[in-house]
Amino acid sequence: MEEEYAEKNARVILEAGEKARAVAEKEFSTRLKSAEADAAEKAKRLLEAEKNAIALAEREKDLSLKLEHMDMEVKRQVLAAQAKMKADLEKVAYEKVSLEFQEREATLQQQQEALQIALKKEAAKQVEKARAEEQLKYAELEKRYEDQKRLADEMQRKAGQGSMQLQGEVQELAIETFLSGTFPKDGVEEIAKGAKGGDVLHTVLNGFGTECGRILYESKRTKSFSKDWIAKLKEDMRLRQADLGVIVTEAMPAEMSRFGQIDGIWICSLSEFQSVAPLLRYTLLRIGEVIATQENKGDKMQLLYEYLTGNEFRQRVEAISEAFTQMSADLHRERAQAEANFGKREKQLQKVLLNTAGLYGEVQGIAGGAVQSIRSLEMGQDDTISLREAS
Repeated sequence: MEEEYAEKNARVILEAGEKARAVAEKEFSTRLKSAEADAAEKAKRLLEAEKNAIALAEREKDLSLKLEHMDMEVKRQVLAAQAKMKADLEKVAYEKVSLEFQEREATLQQQQEALQIALKKEAAKQVEKARAEEQLKYAELEKRYEDQKRLADEMQRKAGQGSMQLQGEVQELAIETFLSGTFPKDGVEEIAKGAKGGDVLHTVLNGFGTECGRILYESKRTKSFSKDWIAKLKEDMRLRQADLGVIVTEAMPAEMSRFGQIDGIWICSLSEFQSVAPLLRYTLLRIGEVIATQENKGDKMQLLYEYLTGNEFRQRVEAISEAFTQMSADLHRERAQAEANFGKREKQLQKVLLNTAGLYGEVQGIAGGAVQSIRSLEMGQDDTISLREAS
């Protein structure tokens, strides 16, 4: 069942990660497409602006040609008038006609100069106005392009490095999913973001629906461990009236290589959490049963005897023995890396094994053959002596 729960939890974590990544990629793709569309629109407008500038230059050229044609036409008219005046001078007195011709020529020249000046001023005015408008449009498009580029770069940077908040939420979701799936009859409450009181509250219920205790979980996914987390979790435990507190963290304290306790707070990794959670729940259930037996001791003696002589007790003790045996093997593998901590933990482990064997022997002495055999606790005399010497 533990392997099945582990596989189920792994799949849930993978699915949650894939969903979170799919949502982030979809949001990034949507925003990136919008930024690309805006950039394409801007490029289109820049092309149109360049076309307008070319058209304006062509209009300026056409206007200049028109002015040249007008100048030639005026000159042609002047020449025609001069020829006519010369013909008239033959009929009229030369001096009078010459004077009138000069006056007309001067007037026509002034009009021509005034017309040319007016046309040039108007053309220059229109050109400056068009250039100013195009410059404003170009500056606006340039600013929008830079804004979209910065937005796209920021989105790409965030998508590349990921969101720490999203990573933390994935681990919280994994904790909540494991507790809800493993203990469907218990109460599993997710603490809202920004609210005080930890991340997940596990209310342990027995078979009759009676509350036996509360476990408050705090999820941390950072590169280093902070001792301030312990004090904060204790305050959250008082707020939520929790009996036990657990910090599930990627970064373990410097003095710890695996799960353990610091100032009454359990600290473990996400992989160890799957084993720690059932163990703590089992502890609260047994404490609840002891309290219940004290309330009605006479009626519970038979149930206690049946439990101590039944398969469940044998399996529980066997599981504890196998777990600590595995811990002993792990400690032997870690001896080269943690020789200083090995001796202390080995003695603690031997004490646990000795006390477990003693508990088994005492119950076997009381119940006799009714207690089923546990192979891992069936030790010879030499083993018993070595355990006692170690203790």
